[in-house]
Formats: sequence, C-alpha cells, structure tokens
Amino acid sequence: PGSANGVVFITLEDETGHTNLVIWPDVFERFRRVVLGGTMIGVAGPLQRQDSVIHVVAEKLWDLSPLLGTLTRDVRPDRADEARFDVTSRDFPSRDFH
Repeated sequence: PGSANGVVFITLEDETGHTNLVIWPDVFERFRRVVLGGTMIGVAGPLQRQDSVIHVVAEKLWDLSPLLGTLTRDVRPDRADEARFDVTSRDFPSRDFH
C-alpha cells in the first residue's frame, strides 16, 4: 500500500487461518526478484504474535518455484491441503523451533 512507507505485506492462508508476511524495504530490495517473480517462496524470520494476529517478519527469502513439480500429483481435488513434498533432500536449511 502507498501509505506503508515501502513495507510489503503478503497474506499467507491455510486451513488454520491467516498470517501476515512483513517485508521491510531493505529486505525487499535484496530479494526483489524472489518476491516479484517466485511462484512458491520460502521465508525465514521471526514470528510475532499479538492476540490472534500472527506476523512473520522476513529476513531471508528464496525462490522455491523449481520444487513445484515435486509436489505429489495423487491428491484428491477435494483435499488439496494434503499435498506434500519431501524437503529432507532439498538444498535449503531447516529451522528448529524447539
């Protein structure tokens, strides 16, 4: 939005609710190509929660678009939320939140 002083917001949604991805201007400039061109993106950054509102403040983004073809094709159309892909052999780091 024009009133956001260069901050980019992306809404993420799944069956459990909404989360706001917050991308500050300096982060957006570093990852502009990923944000504007990625069909599927990964994001790393701190999670912030205030009551029922959840934000992820992006620190790093990467383009996962090439992995779209690895999603399973045997998903029933009425259960698209069951799509899965194997991240154990991929070349991107995992975060341990324990």
